[in-house]
Amino acid sequence: MKCMSVYVGFEELKNLYDEDKKITKEIWKEKYYLKYKKVFDAMLKYLYFTDLDNLLIYVETTDFDKLIKNSEEAIKNGYISKILSLIDRAKEILNFNEDFDVYFLIGFNHIDGTSLMSDKPFLYFGLERLIDENINILVPHEFNHLVRNFRYKEFDTKKLKFKDYMIYEGVATYFSIYFLDINPKNEAMALFIPQEKFEILNKNEDEIKKDIINLLNIEMDNQIMMNYFTYDGDKKLKQGYYIGLKIIEELVSLGNNIIELTYMNSDDILNLYFKNQ
Repeated sequence: MKCMSVYVGFEELKNLYDEDKKITKEIWKEKYYLKYKKVFDAMLKYLYFTDLDNLLIYVETTDFDKLIKNSEEAIKNGYISKILSLIDRAKEILNFNEDFDVYFLIGFNHIDGTSLMSDKPFLYFGLERLIDENINILVPHEFNHLVRNFRYKEFDTKKLKFKDYMIYEGVATYFSIYFLDINPKNEAMALFIPQEKFEILNKNEDEIKKDIINLLNIEMDNQIMMNYFTYDGDKKLKQGYYIGLKIIEELVSLGNNIIELTYMNSDDILNLYFKNQ
């Protein structure tokens, strides 16, 4: 029988911190990283685009006291059970019945949730960030990633291209809209950006699209991730997410189903899109 295994890495980190109110990078590596190596290694490869030594820099500059308190609040407010309930609903909608793991860990206040390539599919949620996130959007978004990871293993390569990441995020963003039956006018919510910033993207859609079309076959790196898939309230407005979402919206408007698109690889989705241009 297929199952979902759940791991909560709160007490281990809290106990490490309580010992002397400081967590060294050596202790974190030995007592926390090694236990959840699969998760942190995937984030290093596919999100941070760096190695463990660079991640360890964050250990001694992180306010773990604050992050532990935020995590404790999330647990007391029932976020874990709420997330697991949302996962069950997403499983049903996408008819996904494979084995996978769910990790609730304390990170460095960088990542609210993610699903990345691994020998066994997994979801990660940063306990320290949950009280400030809309989990009703976050969970279906990340679960959609998990399904695509399992089906196509798109991210199981060092030569991940811009087009793969853009479609990966576009499909997941639209699925969260579908999941909640959100009015399309509220797409900003699904992108986790303010409405006024979303309007800027709308106003410049054609220009942004022209820029991004030239990047489709460029290999992903940390700089591209920062420029096109992060938000800073100024110039970085998740343009990669936005165009990915617009592509999926257009395909759905032409009669394609988001569930079918979830199980379709990036190249097939783009070929379908360009065929209708």
